[in-house]
Amino acid sequence: MTIDTVVIPAAGRGTRLLPVTKAVRKELLPVGRKPLLLYAVEEAIQSGAEQIVFVTAPSDQSVRQYFSRDLELEGYLKTHGRCEEAAALERLCTWAHFTFVPQEFPQGLANAILCARKATAGEPFGVILPDALILSSRPCIGQLMSCYDRQRGCVIATRTIERHETPNYGVLVLESSDSDGKAGAPRVLSLVEKPKPERAPSLHGIFVRYIFEAGIFDAIDRTSPGEGQEVQLTDAINLHCKSNAVFGCPFEGKHFDTGSWQGYSEAVIECLLADKEIEMGHFSRVLTPN
Repeated sequence: MTIDTVVIPAAGRGTRLLPVTKAVRKELLPVGRKPLLLYAVEEAIQSGAEQIVFVTAPSDQSVRQYFSRDLELEGYLKTHGRCEEAAALERLCTWAHFTFVPQEFPQGLANAILCARKATAGEPFGVILPDALILSSRPCIGQLMSCYDRQRGCVIATRTIERHETPNYGVLVLESSDSDGKAGAPRVLSLVEKPKPERAPSLHGIFVRYIFEAGIFDAIDRTSPGEGQEVQLTDAINLHCKSNAVFGCPFEGKHFDTGSWQGYSEAVIECLLADKEIEMGHFSRVLTPN
């Protein structure tokens, strides 16, 4: 079974990146030559997705506008001999079928995923959080899709983290300690959200890439609100685990938490260093004091 749909929640307020996110969606902040959101879309499409479902704030039109054709701009580029750039902008808006669904109130990630219920049409689907940038030669969500082909059930991207990092991540409790992928993805017994280091049940962090089956919506429906009156995705997956298979898939790739200034800055530098058309030595000379 192929997974044709990937859901990308993009309704968050981006408060950790204020004041810049007061007027600009954090998902549209530039990382190298591209906005952050475009990395998530490319990851989905390179993995075979044909439909991208964006969950956005009701009043926000910037994501829809970015993935809609601008015929005036395309025409300007063509008349000035920049036909390749015009064609690239057209491809950007026709890569996949883009669907936009509103999240009426900021009620957390689980609610954002629930908003996409109708658009997924009862089929398994992927979820990519765009502010968790993962750079890899094999798209991360594609790695999870391959895992799903071998072991049907919900799939969560995971890798080993340091004990002092556990307050920054959800943590998996796995049936097996084998996390190198050689024996397949281990079964997930439960999840713990951001435990203190001394209370962490394992060091298998959650890296916000998921494959879900339609049953996750019922689990979200049956999950009581938690902190901040939001339905926590961790709680919904824990409920789902009780009667459904959930697996932890070790992934390859370099992860950046671009929802923080530290992670965002690191991602920008990483992408600029990888850009062969930018002479980074020039910046070194500029930044080095005389």
